[in-house]
Amino acid sequence: MVRPETISKKLRPWIEARKRHQLTDIQVQMARELALKPRKLGERAGRGSAFPGQSVSEWVEQQYRVRFGREAPEEVRSLEERAAAIKVRKEERQARRKQRKPPTDPAKNPAEEAPDAARPGKPMTKRKRKSSGKS
Repeated sequence: MVRPETISKKLRPWIEARKRHQLTDIQVQMARELALKPRKLGERAGRGSAFPGQSVSEWVEQQYRVRFGREAPEEVRSLEERAAAIKVRKEERQARRKQRKPPTDPAKNPAEEAPDAARPGKPMTKRKRKSSGKS
């Protein structure tokens, strides 16, 4: 399992909302797919909403059915599974970066340290100044 302090800042509010509103992993994923904000979930359902008396979980499920036309997401992953997958991808990316060839040292490569005029096959030309357009 992933330690709570290693979970990204984007997922932490969702974990808090899951505890606060007693949501399941499916309902949290539904709310995320609906692009809801975790801190605003309590305002959406309840007395002030168009569906008074509904719990947050019922409201999220009802909104998901209306928007997507199905009962639940096709693939359900908990926030912890998502955080673990993010951590694995991050470690793989860091490993690929370490495997890349390090940058060459300019002292070992004489072509890099030579100025343009000293390169063979390159004609020396003057640069034309751009006019300001004013006469």
